[in-house]
Amino acid sequence: MLLHVSTAYVACEQQGLLLEKPFQISEMIKQGCHLDIDAELKLVDSIKADLMHSSGNSEQLEKKTMKKLGLKRARHFGWANTYVFTKDMGEMLLEHFRGPLPVVVVRPSMVTSIYHDPLPGWIEGTRTIDTIIAAYAKQTIPRFIGHGDVILDVIPGDMVVNAMVAAMAIHWNEKGQVVIHVTSSLQNPLSTATTLDIMYRYFSTNPADRKE
Repeated sequence: MLLHVSTAYVACEQQGLLLEKPFQISEMIKQGCHLDIDAELKLVDSIKADLMHSSGNSEQLEKKTMKKLGLKRARHFGWANTYVFTKDMGEMLLEHFRGPLPVVVVRPSMVTSIYHDPLPGWIEGTRTIDTIIAAYAKQTIPRFIGHGDVILDVIPGDMVVNAMVAAMAIHWNEKGQVVIHVTSSLQNPLSTATTLDIMYRYFSTNPADRKE
């Protein structure tokens, strides 16, 4: 079997209860669009070739151009950014080419620090919401503007790993593709107001060293 870690945000800005179903090749969230993955790859190759011809081998220019192109194409098809756009294309290709291979796609929301094992609160590096928390701790972001009732869908890293292991044990010999959402907003929602209150109380007692 093959286990693929995607993201819950392939659903983009859809609201309500989202079903655990695979994306079919060329399936679009935005109406009126048709995605041809081969055409997208050819577009990238064409623009890279034009850059090479006009500007030589400039890695910085190529990186900047590809970043802009990825964001433009993602938003054209209805996704917020290149990350979720490419994750969705990955799911499409898995569904299209998997053949008889059992496939499990795990879609976590924002993965945060460990809840229990091996060490509560542990995380390696700072990503997604952790970047904001670290910036708040160092007061590089002293305040937030937004509605306190907005739900932040976060999930501890060990819960994601547990779900992955359980999914492999249960579905390893099943035909077809299984999609599993590993999220928290439905059963255990975390509001922005609660998050800010926790951050304020914690860092008031345990102020961060700005040099760290």
